[in-house]
Amino acid sequence: MPNADITVVIADDININRRMYDDLGIHWLHEDYLSKILSIKKESFDVIIGDELFLKSPNPNNTALDMVSYLSETGYFVTSFKNAVYWQIISDMMKGHFYHSLVRVFTPNEMVSLLGNAYFQDVAFMPVLASTTEGLDFIEKLVSMGFDNTSNILSVQTWGIRAKKFRSDVMALKCSFDKKIRWDLVTMLRRVEHGIQSTKNTTALLSLMDTENMQPSYIANYIFRNIYYIGQFISNFIPGFYQAGRVAVLRKLLSDLEDVYQGHEDYDTVVEWKNCINGLDVYPDEMLPADNLVWGTEQDTSDIAPENKVAFIACVNDEDWYHEWKLYIDNLEVPEGMGIELIPIRGAASMCQGYNIGMKQTNAKYKVYLHQDVLVCNRNFISNLLHIFADKTIGAFGVIGAQTLPPSGMWWETSRPAGRVFQVNDPENVMKTQCPDFSGELFDVEAVDGLIIATQVDVEWREDLFTGWHFYDISQCKEMQRHGYRVVVPQQNTFWCIHCPPPKILDDNYEKYRRVFIREYGVLK
Repeated sequence: MPNADITVVIADDININRRMYDDLGIHWLHEDYLSKILSIKKESFDVIIGDELFLKSPNPNNTALDMVSYLSETGYFVTSFKNAVYWQIISDMMKGHFYHSLVRVFTPNEMVSLLGNAYFQDVAFMPVLASTTEGLDFIEKLVSMGFDNTSNILSVQTWGIRAKKFRSDVMALKCSFDKKIRWDLVTMLRRVEHGIQSTKNTTALLSLMDTENMQPSYIANYIFRNIYYIGQFISNFIPGFYQAGRVAVLRKLLSDLEDVYQGHEDYDTVVEWKNCINGLDVYPDEMLPADNLVWGTEQDTSDIAPENKVAFIACVNDEDWYHEWKLYIDNLEVPEGMGIELIPIRGAASMCQGYNIGMKQTNAKYKVYLHQDVLVCNRNFISNLLHIFADKTIGAFGVIGAQTLPPSGMWWETSRPAGRVFQVNDPENVMKTQCPDFSGELFDVEAVDGLIIATQVDVEWREDLFTGWHFYDISQCKEMQRHGYRVVVPQQNTFWCIHCPPPKILDDNYEKYRRVFIREYGVLK
């Protein structure tokens, strides 16, 4: 890479003769990269090289998350690590020497798990062999004892690895257009799927295709990755093409979708729609989707009784996400006699503080606390809420959580999860988190995730304890239970919410509030 712009990050106790590298134009950065986040912009680097980077890391998981945050979308990370099953390490341990435990060693499987948890999708290994006669003899002995030596792993002293943020097929999609264009594309597709101004968004998509010279085959890939209800999506999608006189483009797109959906359970649905419009030059009025309704929330609710009102409350620091959040709430069906309020809280010092402010700004009996990047796509959400809260023993519900909290207090580590949520980390990375279904309409849980918590009773959020952005949700569940109310997760035949969070690093504050939570509620055994 002869034209590379190079940044070198070194610890303060390392001395380097910089004059040796004057001709490279290096940017030098003295920072403790193993224990704190660097003062550099996210997604700054195409390649990060760090020899044995995890060897002295106090928290390898956070180090891996740091690396992925510094990389560009198409970047990769190169490092190395000591092999935990190298014959010499096993030999020393069998002799009673455990000094290898003073440094971090990993097996390849452990490294794949570590990097996978940091959202790296493609990890490749290169072995550095250290074969000696002594080693070969000992390896034969280990194999005879039952040790696995697949791929000569016992001879590998050090592994070199290259970790890419995304797989090659995803890289190809990312390289074609910048992130904003791809987010715009996915945003339009998702709005169409859920009947939010479908024709308007289809027309906007056609304009994007023309402006960027975006091919139908490219669109087909994003439909496959992001759309869950493909039949509903296509029925909402088609009228806009007919209205714009772009039927030829539609037919090409459906043909590309047929190819992409080969072997998928929704393949027949795609083919049926493709066949449906073959030779259809005018779209029948009776086939137009009965959507594009915007119920609207800009209304005066002062004359509506508190028990007939639902308030949606969010802490906001990103107006673009708030706009999208509002679009989906505007699209909810509001039962007759009910009213809804939107309460954005800007400038909150913590989630608990923001939610307490929101709670006091409305007299609505029903309050829905949700992240600004949560899209409520279940149009019957309010009716479902009223049905759930007909049981007055229920104080709160969420869409995903833990039947029992694990000793760590981190709900997602539970062995008994419940619920489901659609997670979108970036335009190409969609994850459907779906726990096993249960019998009945509701499941009692100990805690729910704070992406959305609906309540029918007001219980103060513990801003005296949780002055940041962690554990506010699990605490609220425990407070509900202290006040004698149940917390539940409803049976969801469809995904009620789409959560669009960026990858997060569990910083020191997370551990601080985890300990606060455990001290207050005594989860740790």
